[in-house]
Amino acid sequence: MNSVWRHLSSLAMTVAVLTIMACSAQADSVEQAKSAIAAGNIGRAMELLRPLADGGSPVAQYELGLIHHTGVGVPQDYRKAAHWYGKATEKAHADAQNALARLYVSGLGVDSNPDEALRLLRLAANQGGAVHQFDLASFYEAGLGGGADPALAAQWYGKAHEQGLADATASLGLLYFEGKGVEKDLTRALALFLEAAEKGHARAQNNLGLMYVKGEGTAQDYEAAVKWFAAAAEQGMAKAITNLGVMYDNGFGVPQDDAKAIELYRLGGRSGSTDANTAVSAAQFVYDSRIAPIDPENALPSNFTTEAGHGDPIAMFQLGYVYATGGKARPDYIKAAKWFQRSADKGLPAAMANLGLLYVRGLGVPQDYVYGHMWISLAAASGLLEAVPIRNEVAASLNANQLNEAQSLAIERWPARGN
Repeated sequence: MNSVWRHLSSLAMTVAVLTIMACSAQADSVEQAKSAIAAGNIGRAMELLRPLADGGSPVAQYELGLIHHTGVGVPQDYRKAAHWYGKATEKAHADAQNALARLYVSGLGVDSNPDEALRLLRLAANQGGAVHQFDLASFYEAGLGGGADPALAAQWYGKAHEQGLADATASLGLLYFEGKGVEKDLTRALALFLEAAEKGHARAQNNLGLMYVKGEGTAQDYEAAVKWFAAAAEQGMAKAITNLGVMYDNGFGVPQDDAKAIELYRLGGRSGSTDANTAVSAAQFVYDSRIAPIDPENALPSNFTTEAGHGDPIAMFQLGYVYATGGKARPDYIKAAKWFQRSADKGLPAAMANLGLLYVRGLGVPQDYVYGHMWISLAAASGLLEAVPIRNEVAASLNANQLNEAQSLAIERWPARGN
């Protein structure tokens, strides 16, 4: 009998050792995949992750979803992201639950479903992550699943604040400032804004500045207000830039300066327009740093027409760039679009990005935000990191249907490279 027990015990130990070894190998592969992602080798990362994901690893499934969600190295594809997040969610992966919930809130890659979003946000938040708790609180505050519930929002912001999340601290401060979900308490709001502001949180810095301007919860202090408006303005916050302009306009806490005020008003963008054309109006045409530089001030189209006419995609791109930027002449956007299109069709990422910018701006081609996003997304998918923030700016001004369409168009143009 003892020999039987020894045999069973030995067998159990062997199984346990093999299980530990398999888990260790999976963890090593995931870490190798993350290193490949950091190095920009998305293809290698997917080679490592896909077998693990197919085998049921929630970590690998989440990472695959994140690759498709991010859209660098592959076309941004919220449908595939949702698929892999969904797989990981079945294994209670908190990050996947939260990410999938966000897609359900916005209707990107899946049909909009606030009830399912709330269910997933609760599951993620209950696992204790501060960011997940913040997202659940934001859902309650916005009332996305029906009526807003500021009391629950305050509760969850409070949990995330206790973990030191500045976003939650700032949002909780605003609830105390407005008396929503909690009793109005300007002193408490000021303390929370200050805590978040000292961590560099721009929204808290701006709100703190407003409280000092108005003397709410504290003595009126224009110099302190200027300090915090300036801190937020340095981070590019439009409202803070405009508020700082008001201070210079009126000489509050700083010497009165009309020229400085006008410049700040201009930078702050008082129109508040959010259309895609405005979003990329400040974006310069992209030049691929891997290509030999040219001098756009002195370059002539004739410098590149021969090679471009022979089908050289780099020369096509450079010719389009000279036409787009003007060189020694006025820009010719129709010709720029023609050559960017030819170069983009041959797979040059910078040409794709610039063609997308022309579509968004309606220069040389009919204005088409969806088509513009498609080309800029393909540039990002091809590894042009400069295209990522431009793509995201355009995406912010598209509705869910437009964004889903743009992604579908990009995927149709992308060669099949696995899931």
